[in-house]
Amino acid sequence: MWRIIWRAGFAVIRRSGPLLDFLVRLRVPTYDGIVKLGIVGRKTGAPRPATVTMIELAGRRYVGHASGSATWLTNLEAMNAVTLTIPYSKQVTVHPTPLFLGPERDAVIRAGAHSGPIHVRPLYWASRKHILRAGVFYRLDPLPPQERTVDPSMAAPRPPTP
Repeated sequence: MWRIIWRAGFAVIRRSGPLLDFLVRLRVPTYDGIVKLGIVGRKTGAPRPATVTMIELAGRRYVGHASGSATWLTNLEAMNAVTLTIPYSKQVTVHPTPLFLGPERDAVIRAGAHSGPIHVRPLYWASRKHILRAGVFYRLDPLPPQERTVDPSMAAPRPPTP
């Protein structure tokens, strides 16, 4: 049931991109965690930017999906580096590190219930058991300057894992 509810919710969000951009530009509280990831399609190589909510916890940045299945997550998994664009800040080149079951992932999921747009928080809280079971999250580790590519959105894909 939660998978269907989240899928419907994200379908609405995908279609409301200009509205989200407008709310971010207005600096509406609770929309300040909306960021853009410069993701490239793993099959096409075409730019596939994703607008997502970033969770900040203990000085680290995280992104993810409550139901765990999203095309942008599959593309993110294939990337060595992506550009993270935070409104009113500089772009940062980051390496996405998947979070596996454990205390760091659980803490990020708990923090997610208190971040993001205010209208999403009750849904996030109500479905927290589903998110703990199915959610997929990544830590966004900043890359040292010498490891950054000229165009981070076109970074080489990761080699396949065995």
